[in-house]
Amino acid sequence: MKEAVYFANAFIQTIVFTFLFFELLKPHKSFAFMTICWFAALSLIRTLIITGVLNEKYSVLLKELPPILLVLFAFEDKLRQKITAYLMMWIVGLAAELTGYLVMWQVFSIDKDYALSMDGQEPIGVWAGRLLVCSMMLVTSIIIIMIRNRKKLKAERLSSRLLLILACTTAHSVYLTLFYYFNSDTIDQTDNLVQVLFQALLYTVIFFQYYSTKRMSAIAAREEALNASEAEKENEMRYIELADSKLRDINALREDLSRQLIKVRKLIKDREQRQKAEAIMDEMSERLSEIKAVNFCDDHTLNAVLTIKLNEPKVRDIRISILLRDCARSGADSYDMCSIVSNMLDNAIESCLREPDPSKTFIEIRSGIKGGFFVIRVANTCTLPFSPRTTKGEGHGYGIKIIDELCRKNNGEFTAEQRGSEVISCAFLRVDEI
Repeated sequence: MKEAVYFANAFIQTIVFTFLFFELLKPHKSFAFMTICWFAALSLIRTLIITGVLNEKYSVLLKELPPILLVLFAFEDKLRQKITAYLMMWIVGLAAELTGYLVMWQVFSIDKDYALSMDGQEPIGVWAGRLLVCSMMLVTSIIIIMIRNRKKLKAERLSSRLLLILACTTAHSVYLTLFYYFNSDTIDQTDNLVQVLFQALLYTVIFFQYYSTKRMSAIAAREEALNASEAEKENEMRYIELADSKLRDINALREDLSRQLIKVRKLIKDREQRQKAEAIMDEMSERLSEIKAVNFCDDHTLNAVLTIKLNEPKVRDIRISILLRDCARSGADSYDMCSIVSNMLDNAIESCLREPDPSKTFIEIRSGIKGGFFVIRVANTCTLPFSPRTTKGEGHGYGIKIIDELCRKNNGEFTAEQRGSEVISCAFLRVDEI
Protein backbone atom coordinates (compact mmCIF):
# COMPACT_ATOMS: atom_id res chain seq x y z
CA MET A 1 0.00 0.00 0.00
CA LYS A 2 2.82 2.38 0.93
CA GLU A 3 4.56 1.83 -2.42
CA ALA A 4 1.32 2.42 -4.32
CA VAL A 5 0.98 5.78 -2.57
CA TYR A 6 4.62 6.56 -3.43
CA PHE A 7 4.14 5.84 -7.15
CA ALA A 8 0.92 7.88 -7.29
CA ASN A 9 2.59 10.78 -5.49
CA ALA A 10 5.60 10.56 -7.81
CA PHE A 11 3.30 10.71 -10.82
CA ILE A 12 1.63 13.86 -9.49
CA GLN A 13 4.95 15.62 -8.96
CA THR A 14 6.16 14.49 -12.38
CA ILE A 15 3.12 15.82 -14.21
CA VAL A 16 3.34 19.15 -12.35
CA PHE A 17 7.04 19.71 -13.10
CA THR A 18 6.61 18.62 -16.72
CA PHE A 19 3.90 21.28 -16.97
CA LEU A 20 6.34 23.86 -15.55
CA PHE A 21 9.07 22.93 -18.06
CA PHE A 22 6.57 22.75 -20.91
CA GLU A 23 5.39 26.33 -20.28
CA LEU A 24 8.81 27.88 -19.63
CA LEU A 25 10.67 26.20 -22.52
CA LYS A 26 10.04 25.23 -26.14
CA PRO A 27 9.39 21.47 -26.28
CA HIS A 28 10.31 18.99 -29.00
CA LYS A 29 7.82 16.34 -27.88
CA SER A 30 4.27 16.27 -26.54
CA PHE A 31 3.36 16.88 -22.91
CA ALA A 32 2.02 13.33 -22.47
CA PHE A 33 5.17 11.76 -23.96
CA MET A 34 7.50 13.71 -21.65
CA THR A 35 5.40 12.96 -18.56
CA ILE A 36 5.30 9.24 -19.30
CA CYS A 37 9.06 9.04 -19.97
CA TRP A 38 9.91 10.87 -16.77
CA PHE A 39 7.53 8.82 -14.63
CA ALA A 40 8.70 5.57 -16.22
CA ALA A 41 12.32 6.43 -15.36
CA LEU A 42 11.39 7.22 -11.74
CA SER A 43 9.36 4.03 -11.48
CA LEU A 44 12.28 1.97 -12.80
CA ILE A 45 14.68 3.53 -10.28
CA ARG A 46 12.24 2.92 -7.42
CA THR A 47 11.67 -0.69 -8.50
CA LEU A 48 15.40 -1.38 -8.64
CA ILE A 49 15.79 0.07 -5.15
CA ILE A 50 12.88 -2.00 -3.75
CA THR A 51 14.28 -5.18 -5.25
CA GLY A 52 17.73 -4.45 -3.84
CA VAL A 53 19.46 -4.04 -7.20
CA LEU A 54 20.33 -0.42 -6.34
CA ASN A 55 21.44 1.00 -3.04
CA GLU A 56 18.88 3.47 -1.66
CA LYS A 57 21.60 5.94 -0.68
CA TYR A 58 22.03 6.68 -4.40
CA SER A 59 18.31 7.30 -4.93
CA VAL A 60 18.52 11.09 -4.56
CA LEU A 61 21.14 11.40 -7.31
CA LEU A 62 19.42 8.87 -9.57
CA LYS A 63 16.07 10.64 -9.27
CA GLU A 64 17.66 13.82 -10.60
CA LEU A 65 18.83 12.18 -13.82
CA PRO A 66 15.41 12.06 -15.59
CA PRO A 67 14.62 15.80 -15.19
CA ILE A 68 18.18 16.76 -16.14
CA LEU A 69 18.10 14.63 -19.30
CA LEU A 70 14.58 15.83 -20.09
CA VAL A 71 15.55 19.50 -19.86
CA LEU A 72 18.76 19.00 -21.85
CA PHE A 73 17.42 16.96 -24.76
CA ALA A 74 13.63 17.44 -24.94
CA PHE A 75 13.64 21.24 -25.36
CA GLU A 76 15.18 23.49 -27.99
CA ASP A 77 16.09 26.49 -25.81
CA LYS A 78 19.59 27.73 -25.00
CA LEU A 79 21.51 26.09 -22.15
CA ARG A 80 21.12 29.14 -19.92
CA GLN A 81 17.34 29.01 -20.24
CA LYS A 82 17.33 25.27 -19.52
CA ILE A 83 19.40 25.73 -16.38
CA THR A 84 17.05 28.50 -15.26
CA ALA A 85 14.03 26.25 -15.74
CA TYR A 86 15.71 23.42 -13.83
CA LEU A 87 16.57 25.73 -10.93
CA MET A 88 12.99 27.00 -11.04
CA MET A 89 11.82 23.42 -10.46
CA TRP A 90 13.89 23.25 -7.30
CA ILE A 91 12.60 26.60 -6.09
CA VAL A 92 9.01 25.49 -6.69
CA GLY A 93 9.63 22.19 -4.90
CA LEU A 94 11.24 23.78 -1.85
CA ALA A 95 8.64 26.54 -1.58
CA ALA A 96 5.81 24.01 -1.89
CA GLU A 97 7.26 21.65 0.73
CA LEU A 98 7.82 24.48 3.16
CA THR A 99 4.28 25.81 2.69
CA GLY A 100 2.54 22.44 2.65
CA TYR A 101 4.19 20.94 5.71
CA LEU A 102 3.96 24.17 7.71
CA VAL A 103 0.21 24.26 7.11
CA MET A 104 -0.26 20.64 8.12
CA TRP A 105 2.02 20.91 11.14
CA GLN A 106 -0.02 23.87 12.30
CA VAL A 107 -3.33 22.09 11.70
CA PHE A 108 -2.30 18.83 13.38
CA SER A 109 0.22 20.24 15.87
CA ILE A 110 2.66 17.50 14.86
CA ASP A 111 5.50 18.97 16.82
CA LYS A 112 3.49 18.56 20.06
CA ASP A 113 1.22 15.56 19.58
CA TYR A 114 2.14 12.38 17.68
CA ALA A 115 -0.96 10.47 18.80
CA LEU A 116 -2.67 11.06 15.45
CA SER A 117 -0.89 8.45 13.36
CA MET A 118 -1.69 5.70 10.90
CA ASP A 119 -0.76 2.17 11.88
CA GLY A 120 1.79 3.51 14.31
CA GLN A 121 3.85 4.96 11.47
CA GLU A 122 4.15 8.58 10.33
CA PRO A 123 1.68 11.19 11.65
CA ILE A 124 -1.39 11.86 9.56
CA GLY A 125 -0.18 15.42 9.06
CA VAL A 126 2.86 14.11 7.17
CA TRP A 127 0.74 12.04 4.80
CA ALA A 128 -1.65 14.93 4.31
CA GLY A 129 1.31 17.26 3.89
CA ARG A 130 2.62 15.26 0.95
CA LEU A 131 -0.65 15.72 -0.88
CA LEU A 132 -0.79 19.39 0.00
CA VAL A 133 2.79 19.85 -1.18
CA CYS A 134 1.76 18.64 -4.66
CA SER A 135 -1.06 21.17 -4.67
CA MET A 136 1.33 23.92 -3.61
CA MET A 137 3.74 22.86 -6.38
CA LEU A 138 1.04 23.38 -8.98
CA VAL A 139 -0.11 26.68 -7.45
CA THR A 140 3.46 28.02 -7.35
CA SER A 141 4.16 26.80 -10.90
CA ILE A 142 1.07 28.56 -12.24
CA ILE A 143 2.01 31.82 -10.52
CA ILE A 144 5.52 31.67 -12.01
CA ILE A 145 4.19 30.84 -15.47
CA MET A 146 1.66 33.68 -15.36
CA ILE A 147 4.40 36.14 -14.40
CA ARG A 148 7.00 34.89 -16.91
CA ASN A 149 4.60 34.33 -19.84
CA ARG A 150 2.04 37.10 -19.24
CA LYS A 151 2.35 38.58 -22.75
CA LYS A 152 2.25 35.20 -24.47
CA LEU A 153 -0.71 34.03 -22.36
CA LYS A 154 -2.58 37.23 -23.16
CA ALA A 155 -1.91 36.82 -26.88
CA GLU A 156 -3.05 33.19 -26.81
CA ARG A 157 -6.00 34.00 -24.50
CA LEU A 158 -4.97 31.37 -21.98
CA SER A 159 -4.74 33.50 -18.83
CA SER A 160 -8.32 32.71 -17.85
CA ARG A 161 -7.62 28.98 -18.22
CA LEU A 162 -4.65 29.16 -15.87
CA LEU A 163 -6.65 31.20 -13.39
CA LEU A 164 -9.34 28.51 -13.47
CA ILE A 165 -6.71 25.81 -12.79
CA LEU A 166 -5.31 27.96 -9.98
CA ALA A 167 -8.75 28.31 -8.40
CA CYS A 168 -9.46 24.59 -8.76
CA THR A 169 -6.12 23.63 -7.21
CA THR A 170 -6.57 26.05 -4.33
CA ALA A 171 -10.05 24.68 -3.63
CA HIS A 172 -8.67 21.14 -3.65
CA SER A 173 -5.94 22.19 -1.19
CA VAL A 174 -8.57 23.51 1.19
CA TYR A 175 -10.54 20.29 0.77
CA LEU A 176 -7.48 18.15 1.61
CA THR A 177 -6.77 20.15 4.74
CA LEU A 178 -10.37 19.90 5.97
CA PHE A 179 -10.68 16.21 5.02
CA TYR A 180 -7.63 15.13 7.00
CA TYR A 181 -8.48 17.38 9.91
CA PHE A 182 -12.06 16.22 10.44
CA ASN A 183 -11.35 12.54 9.66
CA SER A 184 -8.05 12.15 11.45
CA ASP A 185 -9.39 9.46 13.82
CA THR A 186 -10.63 7.15 11.08
CA ILE A 187 -8.21 7.62 8.18
CA ASP A 188 -6.14 4.62 7.14
CA GLN A 189 -3.74 3.75 4.33
CA THR A 190 -6.59 2.97 1.96
CA ASP A 191 -8.15 6.41 2.48
CA ASN A 192 -4.81 8.03 1.84
CA LEU A 193 -4.31 6.03 -1.36
CA VAL A 194 -7.77 7.04 -2.57
CA GLN A 195 -6.93 10.73 -2.02
CA VAL A 196 -3.62 10.38 -3.84
CA LEU A 197 -5.23 8.60 -6.79
CA PHE A 198 -7.99 11.20 -6.92
CA GLN A 199 -5.41 14.01 -6.99
CA ALA A 200 -3.48 12.24 -9.76
CA LEU A 201 -6.67 11.80 -11.78
CA LEU A 202 -7.70 15.41 -11.16
CA TYR A 203 -4.36 16.79 -12.41
CA THR A 204 -4.39 14.48 -15.42
CA VAL A 205 -7.84 15.75 -16.42
CA ILE A 206 -6.84 19.38 -15.78
CA PHE A 207 -3.75 19.19 -17.98
CA PHE A 208 -5.48 17.18 -20.68
CA GLN A 209 -8.18 19.83 -20.94
CA TYR A 210 -5.66 22.69 -20.78
CA TYR A 211 -3.47 21.39 -23.59
CA SER A 212 -6.47 20.34 -25.66
CA THR A 213 -7.80 23.89 -25.36
CA LYS A 214 -4.36 25.32 -26.12
CA ARG A 215 -4.03 23.12 -29.21
CA MET A 216 -7.50 24.08 -30.44
CA SER A 217 -6.74 27.77 -29.85
CA ALA A 218 -3.53 27.46 -31.87
CA ILE A 219 -5.41 25.74 -34.69
CA ALA A 220 -8.09 28.43 -34.63
CA ALA A 221 -5.44 31.18 -34.66
CA ARG A 222 -3.65 29.58 -37.62
CA GLU A 223 -6.94 29.21 -39.46
CA GLU A 224 -7.80 32.84 -38.75
CA ALA A 225 -4.39 33.96 -39.97
CA LEU A 226 -4.72 31.78 -43.06
CA ASN A 227 -8.16 33.19 -43.85
CA ALA A 228 -6.91 36.73 -43.35
CA SER A 229 -3.88 36.00 -45.53
CA GLU A 230 -6.06 34.52 -48.25
CA ALA A 231 -8.38 37.52 -48.04
CA GLU A 232 -5.43 39.88 -48.40
CA LYS A 233 -4.14 37.87 -51.34
CA GLU A 234 -7.54 38.11 -52.98
CA ASN A 235 -7.59 41.86 -52.40
CA GLU A 236 -4.13 42.13 -53.90
CA MET A 237 -5.26 40.19 -56.94
CA ARG A 238 -8.16 42.60 -57.41
CA TYR A 239 -5.72 45.48 -57.01
CA ILE A 240 -3.40 44.01 -59.60
CA GLU A 241 -6.29 43.57 -62.03
CA LEU A 242 -7.40 47.15 -61.36
CA ALA A 243 -3.84 48.38 -61.79
CA ASP A 244 -3.55 46.58 -65.10
CA SER A 245 -6.81 48.13 -66.23
CA LYS A 246 -5.77 51.60 -65.10
CA LEU A 247 -2.43 51.25 -66.85
CA ARG A 248 -4.24 50.57 -70.10
CA ASP A 249 -6.42 53.63 -69.47
CA ILE A 250 -3.35 55.74 -68.73
CA ASN A 251 -1.59 54.61 -71.88
CA ALA A 252 -4.71 55.31 -73.89
CA LEU A 253 -4.93 58.76 -72.32
CA ARG A 254 -1.30 59.49 -73.11
CA GLU A 255 -1.79 58.48 -76.72
CA ASP A 256 -4.97 60.52 -76.96
CA LEU A 257 -3.35 63.61 -75.47
CA SER A 258 -0.38 63.23 -77.79
CA ARG A 259 -2.68 63.09 -80.81
CA GLN A 260 -4.59 66.09 -79.54
CA LEU A 261 -1.36 68.05 -79.18
CA ILE A 262 -0.39 67.31 -82.76
CA LYS A 263 -3.86 68.21 -83.96
CA VAL A 264 -3.92 71.45 -82.02
CA ARG A 265 -0.56 72.52 -83.40
CA LYS A 266 -1.72 71.82 -86.95
CA LEU A 267 -5.16 73.42 -86.70
CA ILE A 268 -4.28 76.59 -84.86
CA LYS A 269 -2.62 78.77 -87.41
CA ASP A 270 -4.26 81.93 -86.32
CA ARG A 271 -1.57 84.07 -84.74
CA GLU A 272 -4.09 85.61 -82.31
CA GLN A 273 -5.03 82.15 -80.98
CA ARG A 274 -1.46 80.93 -80.73
CA GLN A 275 -0.90 82.19 -77.19
CA LYS A 276 -4.08 80.50 -76.02
CA ALA A 277 -3.15 77.29 -77.83
CA GLU A 278 0.28 77.34 -76.27
CA ALA A 279 -1.35 77.64 -72.82
CA ILE A 280 -3.60 74.67 -73.55
CA MET A 281 -0.66 72.61 -74.76
CA ASP A 282 1.38 73.53 -71.70
CA GLU A 283 -1.48 72.36 -69.49
CA MET A 284 -1.74 69.11 -71.42
CA SER A 285 2.00 68.57 -71.16
CA GLU A 286 1.85 69.15 -67.42
CA ARG A 287 -0.92 66.55 -67.13
CA LEU A 288 1.20 64.08 -69.10
CA SER A 289 4.23 64.65 -66.90
CA GLU A 290 2.17 63.79 -63.81
CA ILE A 291 1.43 60.34 -65.22
CA LYS A 292 4.43 58.18 -64.32
CA ALA A 293 3.97 55.30 -66.69
CA VAL A 294 7.51 53.99 -66.79
CA ASN A 295 8.72 50.68 -68.12
CA PHE A 296 10.29 49.34 -64.92
CA CYS A 297 10.75 45.77 -66.16
CA ASP A 298 9.57 43.28 -68.76
CA ASP A 299 6.57 42.17 -66.64
CA HIS A 300 3.49 44.03 -67.87
CA THR A 301 1.43 43.42 -64.70
CA LEU A 302 4.25 44.43 -62.35
CA ASN A 303 4.68 47.63 -64.37
CA ALA A 304 0.98 48.32 -63.84
CA VAL A 305 1.19 47.80 -60.08
CA LEU A 306 4.26 50.00 -59.69
CA THR A 307 2.78 52.71 -61.89
CA ILE A 308 -0.36 52.93 -59.77
CA LYS A 309 1.55 52.89 -56.47
CA LEU A 310 4.01 55.57 -57.58
CA ASN A 311 1.14 57.84 -58.65
CA GLU A 312 -0.43 57.79 -55.18
CA PRO A 313 -0.28 61.21 -53.48
CA LYS A 314 1.28 59.85 -50.26
CA VAL A 315 4.54 58.84 -52.01
CA ARG A 316 5.19 62.10 -53.86
CA ASP A 317 7.60 63.38 -51.19
CA ILE A 318 9.58 60.12 -51.06
CA ARG A 319 12.57 59.75 -53.36
CA ILE A 320 12.04 56.38 -55.05
CA SER A 321 14.54 54.61 -57.29
CA ILE A 322 13.66 51.37 -59.09
CA LEU A 323 15.93 49.17 -61.19
CA LEU A 324 14.50 45.71 -61.85
CA ARG A 325 16.59 43.25 -63.83
CA ASP A 326 16.23 39.58 -64.77
CA CYS A 327 12.49 39.48 -63.87
CA ALA A 328 11.76 37.25 -66.86
CA ARG A 329 14.41 34.77 -65.66
CA SER A 330 13.21 34.63 -62.04
CA GLY A 331 11.07 31.53 -62.53
CA ALA A 332 8.26 33.04 -60.40
CA ASP A 333 4.85 33.61 -61.92
CA SER A 334 3.56 37.14 -62.45
CA TYR A 335 1.21 37.05 -59.47
CA ASP A 336 3.94 35.94 -57.04
CA MET A 337 6.30 38.60 -58.35
CA CYS A 338 3.67 41.33 -58.02
CA SER A 339 2.72 40.25 -54.49
CA ILE A 340 6.32 40.16 -53.28
CA VAL A 341 7.36 43.50 -54.78
CA SER A 342 4.07 45.16 -53.85
CA ASN A 343 4.26 44.10 -50.19
CA MET A 344 7.94 44.98 -49.88
CA LEU A 345 7.23 48.40 -51.38
CA ASP A 346 4.24 48.91 -49.07
CA ASN A 347 6.41 48.11 -46.02
CA ALA A 348 9.05 50.58 -47.19
CA ILE A 349 6.45 53.30 -47.84
CA GLU A 350 4.88 52.75 -44.43
CA SER A 351 8.31 53.03 -42.79
CA CYS A 352 9.09 56.27 -44.62
CA LEU A 353 5.73 57.82 -43.75
CA ARG A 354 6.46 57.24 -40.04
CA GLU A 355 9.61 59.37 -40.30
CA PRO A 356 9.46 62.93 -38.86
CA ASP A 357 10.14 64.39 -42.31
CA PRO A 358 9.02 62.06 -45.14
CA SER A 359 10.46 64.47 -47.73
CA LYS A 360 13.96 63.42 -46.63
CA THR A 361 13.32 59.71 -47.08
CA PHE A 362 14.20 57.35 -49.89
CA ILE A 363 13.26 53.92 -51.22
CA GLU A 364 15.56 51.93 -53.48
CA ILE A 365 14.37 48.74 -55.21
CA ARG A 366 16.79 46.50 -57.08
CA SER A 367 16.59 42.99 -58.46
CA GLY A 368 18.83 40.54 -60.25
CA ILE A 369 20.13 36.98 -60.27
CA LYS A 370 22.97 36.16 -57.89
CA GLY A 371 24.27 32.84 -56.60
CA GLY A 372 21.41 30.75 -57.99
CA PHE A 373 18.74 33.08 -56.57
CA PHE A 374 16.62 35.85 -58.02
CA VAL A 375 17.04 38.57 -55.38
CA ILE A 376 14.66 41.48 -54.78
CA ARG A 377 16.36 44.04 -52.52
CA VAL A 378 14.51 46.98 -51.01
CA ALA A 379 16.34 49.63 -48.97
CA ASN A 380 14.49 52.47 -47.26
CA THR A 381 14.98 55.17 -44.67
CA CYS A 382 14.27 54.07 -41.09
CA THR A 383 15.61 56.09 -38.16
CA LEU A 384 12.99 54.75 -35.72
CA PRO A 385 13.20 51.34 -33.97
CA PHE A 386 12.50 48.70 -36.59
CA SER A 387 10.10 45.80 -36.27
CA PRO A 388 9.17 43.45 -39.13
CA ARG A 389 5.57 43.55 -37.92
CA THR A 390 3.30 46.19 -39.36
CA THR A 391 1.85 49.07 -37.35
CA LYS A 392 -1.25 49.45 -39.43
CA GLY A 393 -3.43 48.05 -36.68
CA GLU A 394 -6.00 45.30 -36.31
CA GLY A 395 -6.78 43.41 -39.48
CA HIS A 396 -3.42 44.12 -41.07
CA GLY A 397 0.05 42.68 -40.77
CA TYR A 398 -0.10 39.77 -43.19
CA GLY A 399 2.23 41.35 -45.77
CA ILE A 400 5.34 39.79 -44.22
CA LYS A 401 3.59 36.43 -43.95
CA ILE A 402 2.63 36.58 -47.62
CA ILE A 403 6.22 37.40 -48.64
CA ASP A 404 7.56 34.56 -46.46
CA GLU A 405 5.05 32.13 -47.91
CA LEU A 406 5.77 33.07 -51.51
CA CYS A 407 9.55 32.91 -50.95
CA ARG A 408 9.22 29.43 -49.45
CA LYS A 409 6.97 28.45 -52.34
CA ASN A 410 9.84 29.40 -54.67
CA ASN A 411 12.43 27.55 -52.50
CA GLY A 412 13.81 30.76 -51.05
CA GLU A 413 13.56 32.96 -47.99
CA PHE A 414 12.86 36.51 -46.84
CA THR A 415 15.10 38.61 -44.59
CA ALA A 416 14.75 42.10 -43.12
CA GLU A 417 17.15 43.94 -40.84
CA GLN A 418 18.01 47.46 -39.77
CA ARG A 419 21.43 48.83 -40.64
CA GLY A 420 21.95 52.23 -39.10
CA SER A 421 19.28 54.57 -40.46
CA GLU A 422 18.15 52.10 -43.15
CA VAL A 423 16.17 48.90 -43.36
CA ILE A 424 17.33 46.33 -45.90
CA SER A 425 14.76 43.74 -47.00
CA CYS A 426 15.65 40.91 -49.36
CA ALA A 427 13.46 38.27 -51.00
CA PHE A 428 15.38 35.27 -52.37
CA LEU A 429 13.73 33.06 -55.02
CA ARG A 430 15.54 29.97 -56.22
CA VAL A 431 16.12 29.89 -59.99
CA ASP A 432 17.11 27.02 -62.24
CA GLU A 433 20.73 26.91 -63.32
CA ILE A 434 21.26 28.82 -66.55
